[in-house]
Amino acid sequence: MTLTPQYTMPAGTEISVHKRTFQVKARSNGGYSAVDIESGEERLIPFSTFVAALKAPGTRLVPGAHPSSADVRARLEGFETVESLSPRQRKVAQYHHALCKGMEHLRESLQKKYGKPRLELSIRMLEKLEYRWQIMEVAQLYFDENIRLQAQRGGCAAHWIMYNGRTLQKYLKIYQNLPPDVDPLAALVCREDRKGNREPRLTYEICELMTQAWEEGGLDLKKTSLANVRDRLETLILEKNTLRLSNELPPLVTPAAATVKAHCEMLVSPTAYEVATMGERHARNKRGRGSTDIRALMIGEYVEIDECKISLVTTAKKIGLWATLSSDRRAVLRETDEEIKKRWQLLCAIDVASRMPLAWVIAENQGSDATMALLRMATRDKKKEAQRYGCTGEPMPAIGLGNVKSDNGTGLRNQEVIKSLVGVGATSTIARTYASTDKPYVERMFGTLESTVLKTVPGYTGRKAGELPGYDATSYGVLNVEQLYGILTRYFIDEYPSTRHYGAGMWGRQPIEVFHQINRERGCFAPIDPNRRRIQLGWEEKVKPQDEGVRTFSGIWFNSDELQRLRDEHRIHGKVSVFVDPDDMNTATVVLPKIRTVVEVYLQITAFADLTLVQILDVMAEWRKESEQAIEVHEDRIMQVRRARHDLMQTIAVEKKLPRSYVTMEEAEAKAKAVIAGAKIIPSTSRDRLDLGVAPDAITDISTGNSANTYKIEGAGQVVDETAIPDVSTEKTKASASDHVDTTEEAQVPASEPETQRKKRSEKRNGGLLGRPNQIKDLE
Repeated sequence: MTLTPQYTMPAGTEISVHKRTFQVKARSNGGYSAVDIESGEERLIPFSTFVAALKAPGTRLVPGAHPSSADVRARLEGFETVESLSPRQRKVAQYHHALCKGMEHLRESLQKKYGKPRLELSIRMLEKLEYRWQIMEVAQLYFDENIRLQAQRGGCAAHWIMYNGRTLQKYLKIYQNLPPDVDPLAALVCREDRKGNREPRLTYEICELMTQAWEEGGLDLKKTSLANVRDRLETLILEKNTLRLSNELPPLVTPAAATVKAHCEMLVSPTAYEVATMGERHARNKRGRGSTDIRALMIGEYVEIDECKISLVTTAKKIGLWATLSSDRRAVLRETDEEIKKRWQLLCAIDVASRMPLAWVIAENQGSDATMALLRMATRDKKKEAQRYGCTGEPMPAIGLGNVKSDNGTGLRNQEVIKSLVGVGATSTIARTYASTDKPYVERMFGTLESTVLKTVPGYTGRKAGELPGYDATSYGVLNVEQLYGILTRYFIDEYPSTRHYGAGMWGRQPIEVFHQINRERGCFAPIDPNRRRIQLGWEEKVKPQDEGVRTFSGIWFNSDELQRLRDEHRIHGKVSVFVDPDDMNTATVVLPKIRTVVEVYLQITAFADLTLVQILDVMAEWRKESEQAIEVHEDRIMQVRRARHDLMQTIAVEKKLPRSYVTMEEAEAKAKAVIAGAKIIPSTSRDRLDLGVAPDAITDISTGNSANTYKIEGAGQVVDETAIPDVSTEKTKASASDHVDTTEEAQVPASEPETQRKKRSEKRNGGLLGRPNQIKDLE
């Protein structure tokens, strides 16, 4: 059985429950008899209902009116508690309370001394020095500042002076007449500051004109100044004074600028003024509510990424290269270096649950390539960076991504980045434009980085244009990108995780300690499968597999037994897709066409083990680096050897009388003409019919007689064997080149040789084989 308390509520107590206010009239056996203040309806509130209402949010209890409560509220000027007053007023109330405690102690001591229980302190008694000393000694126990009986001579001292007897007696009577439920500090608040004339000294007309001036010229999105508003007010007052002087009324005086400003503060609130002058969007970001919720509970659950132009000028000159250059090249590089000094883009990713930096990338321009590099770094281990730059802290391990939030930047919101995030199982969220509370954590990290690190680095340009007018950032921009990345790496691994963080949910803890706590209690987001990560976030290259494996980036070989087995089984001859992680080249992923599974291949060059792609390319470039003098020596040596070998071969050919095995260009052209010479058929030009062609077997049918569709060959029963004569006469060449012949009925057939001679010559040449007819172009 649940015990239900039955509270004793004085009559007149107001109870606010669920936005309704009731006033208690009396208490009965079943509950409280209360009246709804708005409707006047009387109802009974059971004890159990009242106890449940006390637990609900928004429930308030206002005690009923007391005979002395009206005077207390008047002293507080309508405030409900003394804490709403200014610190000075609260201090004065505490001083009065301490004096009353001292006078009360003095009265009790005098009552015991003289045996008069009804003894009261008079003004004369409070003026005695002996009694004032006793009051001061007791009051000093209740007050934390010095109290003196009289003021010292000269200056303003930091102590409190005891009042005269009349003032002491006034506060003592107020203190003695207080009911037990009234705060003594609220009753003893000083009201001396309210003396004097409290009426406003500005007339109603001037106030109206100031309001008109602010509405017409002050509350404008052009953000006019206070001087513009006062100029408008002077114009309005001048027009008003012209009318007043015609009616023999005194002129109005133009208020001061401070009065005009105070009138605006009375008209509108600071938020309303921000909306009127800066716009609603700016006011929402400037005056809107911040972010005080804990948005993530697991490492990698919620990640924010952003890009920002670094307020720093860097140079492209690399250390160690300058000493190896000639004077001419130094001059060229010096001129080039002056042109390429620029500000770079910094991309960062932060884990919201622990506030640990996940990735940081320096890029020349905004783009998907830089964002993909940021995502690759966020999902891998950062131990290589820690070892390379000598960090002593603990870098973030490889984690998965849950929800990645970015803004509308061109490098963050594009098809390639969103497709890759979806491919690795993450959710991509785009923050609203000009909504600062959507992505506050990574934005704050940029500000901390600039105020902590970038301001101390040579070449700092300032937060905005013209912030450092006396500092030439371009002249001091001596850092190269490698040095800047080392500074940022040591900051994000060593310094930032060990700095106390006072953001929402951090409470002054270090981000690395928060990471350890969350890792023990709730863990991290599951990492991404390596093959899936390389396919979605890595670089792709189309190559043709060979027996040695796949060759990427002009000399980096990968191979595995599984790749060769699938290549032989499925007879793969075309190109395949090879995906690599530029930060880890030990392993690659191969996607074969029309094969369900992916193949993992391994680096075959041990010299490139544990190197990134950039480092491998640098090593290859270093190996291939040659001096111009050495190249010239080697080329001269090669040319000498080749010339000597050619001269030796020519000498041997002359001595041995070897036939020439090559031809000249003229000879090759002449032979080519003979090879490509072909036959040309002259069409019939009969006028009385349309030549639609003949059947294939009718063109050589001798039995048709003198048919126009039959070629007439003299001696058709004999063997024909003729060869083409290369140097044809001019007339025959012209005839063969023309599109028609002059004869229409019958083609001109050249006269044939005697049959006996032709037969003997044919048998002598090819042994009775059928050869090609001579002058076949003239046949019809």
